[in-house]
Amino acid sequence: MRLSSNETYGFLANNIDLLERVRQCDLMNESRFLSWCKSLHVNVSGVVEGDIGDFWRRGWLRCEEYEIRAREYRERLSAKVRRFQSDDRKIGEIWPQRDNSEQHVPSFHPFRVFPLFQIIEGLKLGWSVSSVLCEDFPKTIEKAAAEKWKGIADGNLVPLAETCNGVADVAIALEPVYWPWITSRFRGRSLTADDELDSIHDGYRDEALKFVRSIELERLKHAHELLRIRAAMLEDNTDLYRLIRSANWATRHNIKGETGLAMWIRHMAEVLRRGTEEAHDVQLEEEDVAFGMWHKSGRKLAFGSDRALDHPSYYRKELLQRMGLDVSVRVKWYVEGATEVGFLNAALGGIRDSQVEVVDCKGKFTGDALVELFEDLKRDKAAERFSFVSADADVSANIAAIKRMVSNDLIVGYIPIYNPDFEFANFTIEELVTAAIYYDKEDDYPTDSSNLLDVSLFAGVRNGHDFEQKYIEIHEGTRREVKGMAWGRALWETVKANLDLPGGGERPVIAAIRVAYMSADVEYRYQQEQFRIDSGTLGIVKRD
Repeated sequence: MRLSSNETYGFLANNIDLLERVRQCDLMNESRFLSWCKSLHVNVSGVVEGDIGDFWRRGWLRCEEYEIRAREYRERLSAKVRRFQSDDRKIGEIWPQRDNSEQHVPSFHPFRVFPLFQIIEGLKLGWSVSSVLCEDFPKTIEKAAAEKWKGIADGNLVPLAETCNGVADVAIALEPVYWPWITSRFRGRSLTADDELDSIHDGYRDEALKFVRSIELERLKHAHELLRIRAAMLEDNTDLYRLIRSANWATRHNIKGETGLAMWIRHMAEVLRRGTEEAHDVQLEEEDVAFGMWHKSGRKLAFGSDRALDHPSYYRKELLQRMGLDVSVRVKWYVEGATEVGFLNAALGGIRDSQVEVVDCKGKFTGDALVELFEDLKRDKAAERFSFVSADADVSANIAAIKRMVSNDLIVGYIPIYNPDFEFANFTIEELVTAAIYYDKEDDYPTDSSNLLDVSLFAGVRNGHDFEQKYIEIHEGTRREVKGMAWGRALWETVKANLDLPGGGERPVIAAIRVAYMSADVEYRYQQEQFRIDSGTLGIVKRD
C-alpha cells in the first residue's frame, strides 16, 4: 500500500466506532482546532470558522468524522437527529453543495496540524519582506499571484495534501497504541471492566499493526524522515527537544509557539516510528535526529542508551547536568571530622552552589559507623552520585576500611588521602599559626593571640595532634582544643587568597575540590564503565 490518504484513510473509516473508545487524544471542532493551531503559531485565519473549514471543504484536509445536524437540532427542537460520518472523500474532492436543511460539523485529531501546516506552506508565494522595495513589485506580485491561483485551480496542492494526510492517517491509527508510552498517561473511554478494556485495546493493537505491515516500509521511512526534518526546520535545538521529551505531559501539553508545533510533529513521528519498528522489525532514527549523524556508541555515552528517547529517564539527569540546570547533589564527600566539614563548606559555598554534600564520619570508619557508610555508598551508586572519601594516612584502620570499600567496587568517585593528616598535608606551620590567631579572634578569646602564638614555639611539630597539644600548652590550659567547624573555617579564611602551597604545588584538598567541581561535567555511567579506583594506590585508573 502507498502512503496516500486515499488508501490509508479507509482503516480509520472502518474503525470509527472502535477509535472512539481507544483514542487517547480528544477530537476538536473547527473553532477549538483553530484556536489551538494559532497557539502553535500556525498561520490560519478565523475564529469560529475559517481556513480550516475552507480547506476541509476543498478536500485538502481530512477530518476524523463530521456531524450531520438537521435543522431541528440547530433550532434546539431535538437532539436525536444528529448523525456522525467518516470523511471518505478522495483528497481534492470538493464538498458537494447541500441544501440548508443540514449542517456538517467536522472534528479533527490534533495530528491533522501537520497536513494543515504543510498546506499553508504550499500556499505561500515565497516572497521576502524586502521584496516590496522593488519598483516592479506590484506587477511581479500580481503575476505570481495569478500563477499561484492557476496552480491551485489545476490541483497542484492535491498530491501534497494526499501525502501529508496519509502520514497523519497512519499516525492517528497508531496513536491509541503508543501515545501512552509517549505521555505516560492512559485514557480509557469505557465504563466496562479493566480486563474488557484491555482486551479491546489488545485487539485494536493487532489490527493497527496489521494495517502498518500493509504499507511499504520505504514509504514509512520516508514519512518518518519528512516529519523529523520538518520539525527540525521549525526548532532545531535538539537538547531542548530532549528536555521537553523528558518532561511530564502536563508541562509538554502547555508548550506553545513553533516549539510546541515542532514537539507535536516529533511526537507524531515517534508514534509512526514505534509502530513501524514493531510492525516491520526494523530500527529507525529517533526524533531528535534530523541532520547529521551520531558516531557509533555516541548516544549511549551521551545519554546512557543508544535509544535515548525510548528511555527519557536515562538521560534526563545528564541532560540537565550538561545544560547547567541540575541542582541535585552530584557528590557526597565523606570526611573524618568536623574540621574538614567546616573547611569544605566554607570553600564550596554550600550544596546549592557546589552540588557537593559533605558528611562527617566523626573520626572512625569502624563498627556500626562503617556499616552505615557502606550502605550510604550503595545508595550513591543506585542514585548515580559520585562518592568522595577522604582520610588521614596516619590512621591505618581508616585506610584499611577504605581499601575494603574499593575492593567491593563501592566507590565511583575520588579518594583524597592526606599525609600525614589534613592539617600538615595542606598547610604550612606558618599558615596554621595564622589560622589559630584568627580562630581565637573569631571565638572572642580575651587575649590577642598574636602575642602568644609564635611560629618558633611550634618547632618540631609534625602533625595536627601535636599542633593542638602545643596550642593548648601555649594558652596555659585556657583553650581546650583546636578542631571542629570553626577551626576549619579559620583554615579556609587563612588560605583562600592563595590556594597553592607557598612553596609551590597544589594543596591536596584544593585538588580534591577541583575534582568535585569537575564532576558536574562528567557522565557518571562513563566514569563507572571506563575507570576504577586502584585498591593499592587508591588512585583512579583505566579499567582493563
